[in-house]
Amino acid sequence: MKTTILGAALAVMALATAAHAQTSKPASAPGAGRQCFRTSQVDNYTSTNDEQTLYVRSGRAIFKIDFGNRCTGLAFRQTIVLKSVGASNLICAPIDLDFGVRDTGIYTRCIATDMHALTPDEIAALPKKLKP
Repeated sequence: MKTTILGAALAVMALATAAHAQTSKPASAPGAGRQCFRTSQVDNYTSTNDEQTLYVRSGRAIFKIDFGNRCTGLAFRQTIVLKSVGASNLICAPIDLDFGVRDTGIYTRCIATDMHALTPDEIAALPKKLKP
């Protein structure tokens, strides 16, 4: 009986690992198709005037991050705090992101609701002032 339970548990773990490997792209994948970025490799950022969307450049990839609340001060390029929630500095989903804007000692936390790497067509369609 113990062998059957252990075997079933190992089979479930193997399936979960395989499913995760198929749905997530590695951080080292080149170009705009990459779905993860490292906070240490952020080159630049821009934001929309409504302060609810952030565009982040990491290498050749550009990521669009949408927030559920207005990030006061983001459009004025105040000091941003972009870090990962976990031990690594890898951001692959909104839940991985701890983001906020610091202005004269006041810290506003911004809750990310969506994040994705832009396709080459989406990058080309971005207005010049929004390209990080």
